[in-house]
Amino acid sequence: MDPKPTVKSTLRNAEKTVLADTANRYIHMATTDNTRRTYRAAIRSFERWGGRLPTQPATLAAYLSDQADALNPRTLDVYLTALGRWHQTQVWA
Repeated sequence: MDPKPTVKSTLRNAEKTVLADTANRYIHMATTDNTRRTYRAAIRSFERWGGRLPTQPATLAAYLSDQADALNPRTLDVYLTALGRWHQTQVWA
């Protein structure tokens, strides 16, 4: 049985929500529309390959290895950054 929420725990949850909203706004402002589009394309590519988010490092390594012949190293770096950023930002969600 879950303990009954207290005023203190309710306030803590509200503070976490405000912090998450603030962090998401700053993340949004820190990236351009073009960067966000590029990151979304990288995530779609990973999902079309069969990857699911969140993912394990071994799955990510397999994906990048599989794509290495088709994509240049800079594109692979962008894809890795996009997938890493997805994992970082989902902590706040």
